[in-house]
Amino acid sequence: MSAPRPALVPFLGLLAVLVGACGTIDLGDNIVPPNVRVDEDRFYCEIAPQILAAHSCATGGTAECTGMSCHASTSSFRLARTVTLPMCTDGAPVGPVDPALADDYRAVTLFLGSDSASSPFWRRPVHADSHPCTVFSEMSPESELIADWIESGAL
Repeated sequence: MSAPRPALVPFLGLLAVLVGACGTIDLGDNIVPPNVRVDEDRFYCEIAPQILAAHSCATGGTAECTGMSCHASTSSFRLARTVTLPMCTDGAPVGPVDPALADDYRAVTLFLGSDSASSPFWRRPVHADSHPCTVFSEMSPESELIADWIESGAL
């Protein structure tokens, strides 16, 4: 095998430096997703009644998902089968919130992405990701409500 031509030596040296500079970053063992803070009152007064309750997400009782027991029993994303929705005034609950609904809020926040386009809470019901049924379309008022809620709270 012959030695590289002298004109190629600087090029190969530069190539070796560039390749060596491109590496991987070790993310470690405990990867923490972005901390997205969304409006909790808006969840209780808009998301829970217009999305979770209206589409029977815990029980699967709507026409879109008839017969599926969905998020009360068959999914890792668990929601309470029955909750009492609060009365709301000026976008905030009046009085205490049902503890089961507060648990649902915490469960939902674990399924949010840093933006709506990457959020399983938005992507799955519109069937952009794995979900047993299409709950509503990407251009529906429900989809827009979820996207706006996430985007309003995205860091």
